[in-house]
Amino acid sequence: MFLSGKDDQVLTQLIARMEKASQDLAFEEAARIRDQIQAVRRVTERQFVSNAGDDLDVIGVAFDAGMACVHVLFIRQGKVLGSRSYFPKVPGGTELGEVVETFVGQFYLQGSQMRTLPGEILLDFNL
Repeated sequence: MFLSGKDDQVLTQLIARMEKASQDLAFEEAARIRDQIQAVRRVTERQFVSNAGDDLDVIGVAFDAGMACVHVLFIRQGKVLGSRSYFPKVPGGTELGEVVETFVGQFYLQGSQMRTLPGEILLDFNL
């Protein structure tokens, strides 16, 4: 559930389990669950990006001497889902704009059928 973005449900279940353990006088178990609750809260605090629950990808590009690195940060429901770097082959004489346009087109149009398209794509480069 936690990895599906349902951290509120996870916290609710953990709190209920902690309270039950405390009522049953299982204080060691209650303390262990309390530590899990704190860990979940720390992770969700760090992952907060936007309170709007946006789905977006942020794309950064580094390009020099015919070599390129394109890094994509995936944000879903306002939280960082992950990121990945890509190193496309770049023919000599290719301009930065062409690298970005080609990558974006291939990444979103010819990519995996499993890829969810975000509502917005942010680039560090104007197309």
